[in-house]
Amino acid sequence: MDKAEFYKPLQSFINMVENNNYITSHNSKEIIESTHLEMLEIISKTKREGNYETSLEVLEILNNNDASLNNLFNLDFEIKYPSFFNSNKEFCNELIKLNEIKKTRIFGFKKIPKKIKNISYYAEPLFLKEEINLNELIAVAKTTDFKTVKQLQLCVGIDDKENNYISDEKFITAFSSEKIIKMIENWKRLDDRNFWDYKRFANAVRAERRLPFKIMNDHINIIKLLFPIIITTPEINFINWEKKHFDYAILD
Repeated sequence: MDKAEFYKPLQSFINMVENNNYITSHNSKEIIESTHLEMLEIISKTKREGNYETSLEVLEILNNNDASLNNLFNLDFEIKYPSFFNSNKEFCNELIKLNEIKKTRIFGFKKIPKKIKNISYYAEPLFLKEEINLNELIAVAKTTDFKTVKQLQLCVGIDDKENNYISDEKFITAFSSEKIIKMIENWKRLDDRNFWDYKRFANAVRAERRLPFKIMNDHINIIKLLFPIIITTPEINFINWEKKHFDYAILD
């Protein structure tokens, strides 16, 4: 690697942190929109609770339909449902038969219980709109709840929207610079060893005399503290570096 190419960004970095030559981050944009942060929190929470996959399965089966979701979660999940029917009366009678429910009698006439009528009100639209097996769908829906499914439905909506948001590169630079400057200031007051290592590194960068691989190998500890992420090329020889010095390696 050409020495000038290697030293130029490092010299800019030293100049920036030692002269506080950075843009304040307080007036800059967020890196990630708040709606996307909320989405990540919801997804993380449902994954921890173990109902992420099943909630998505419910949404997929019902084609992300609000009315169908509302109908589904108003049903009784503890009873059996008929697989088909030709009329409301037939549906109610099959429901009563499958679950061994007794009809009430008024003046000697058998009457369909109010609970069964309410269930049919929510169940019939599901049969009409969706090609589903209601018993199989309920088996999946029982593992989650209406609130969780609705939250993930909103996440799908956020993810589908065109994202015109542009991250503020200046904010990222400013944020990182402030952290590094505070770290160096703390070294100056509380950690003579790290501050001395930093001064040696800064002087070597300003002098621009040593070969890049020598700088990298002679200042391992301070480089790791200043630059948690290093992007380099195979020709840089990391003689004194060990595997534990790197969390990840990307080879191109």
